[in-house]
Amino acid sequence: MKKCLIVADLEGIYGVKDLSDTDSNKKYLMEQLQITCKCVFDFDENYKIHICLIHDDGSLLAGADFCDNRISYSGGFFSLLTDYLDFDFAIMIGFHSKAGGKGRFPHSFRNEISCIISDDREVGEVFLYSMLLKNKGIEVIFVSGEGNFEDEVLNCNAIVHEIVSMREYEYKLMQSLSRKIEQKSSYYNGSVSVFFFSTELREYLTGKYSVKNAALIFESVEKFFECLISLATDINDYYILEKRENLLFVKKISSLKLKRKNLYELEPYLCKDVMKFTKSDREKVFNIIHKNYENIQMLQ
Repeated sequence: MKKCLIVADLEGIYGVKDLSDTDSNKKYLMEQLQITCKCVFDFDENYKIHICLIHDDGSLLAGADFCDNRISYSGGFFSLLTDYLDFDFAIMIGFHSKAGGKGRFPHSFRNEISCIISDDREVGEVFLYSMLLKNKGIEVIFVSGEGNFEDEVLNCNAIVHEIVSMREYEYKLMQSLSRKIEQKSSYYNGSVSVFFFSTELREYLTGKYSVKNAALIFESVEKFFECLISLATDINDYYILEKRENLLFVKKISSLKLKRKNLYELEPYLCKDVMKFTKSDREKVFNIIHKNYENIQMLQ
C-alpha cells in the first residue's frame, strides 16, 4: 500500500492572519488539507494519507471528518516519535520562518527562543522536522508556508514554496509529486543547540538540561523532540514562579507607601507591566529605593 504523510503547521496556511481567530483558521486549514489530499489522489488514487497537525497539541482539528476512508489523522508532533513510521514520502505545509526570519509569524517553537543551531548553522522548525523524518527513512518532497526556509531543506529534489495563491500551490505540489522520490538518504546525527532571549530563563533551565556556551544542548534531533514537551512545561513553570515573585514584589512596594512625585528615577519601570518584571527589574527598583530612601526598612 502506498502511503503519504502530511505534516501540517498553522501559521503558514493560506489565509491565516490572526492566530486567535480559531474558527477562520480551522476553515483555512481544512481547505488547504483537502486540496493537498486531492492533489495526492489525482496523482495516484491508490495512496493512503495520514495527516499530522503539529500546531500546539493538534486539537484544532479534533473530530474533523475528511469524508474519505483513505485519510487518517493524528494531532500533536509526538505521534511522529514512534520507532516505526511507514510512509513513501512526506509533505510539509503551513510552516513559517525561523526566529528572526521574514513573514508574519517567524519563530522557532517558542517565542522565548532566540535561535536554534544545528549542522553548524541557524535552523528552524522546517529543518528539524525534515531531519526527524529523514532519520526515519522518509524524504520530504514538498515544503510550503509563509516566510523563507529554502536554506532549511537539505533534500535538493524537494520543492520549497512560499504560498501566495492556492492555484500556484496546487501547481507546485503536483510538480513535486511528479518528481522521482529518492529514499534512504544518509542519517543526520547532528546535535541541537537552543538559545534564549532571556538569560534568567536560561539560568532557570540550566539545572534541568545540558548547557554549553549559553545554550541548551540536545545530543540529537530525536532527543530534542523527546524533550520538547517537558521544555515547554519548564518554561511555563518559570513564568508561574515569576508571577508569584512579582505579586510579592508589588506587596512589598505597596507597603512602603512611597509618594510618586519622589520616584522620578523609577519612571522607566512605572510604565512597565509589573507582572512582566524580571528578577533584574525587581533588584534595580529595590536598589533605587534603597539609595534614595535610606530611612525605609526594606522587607527581605
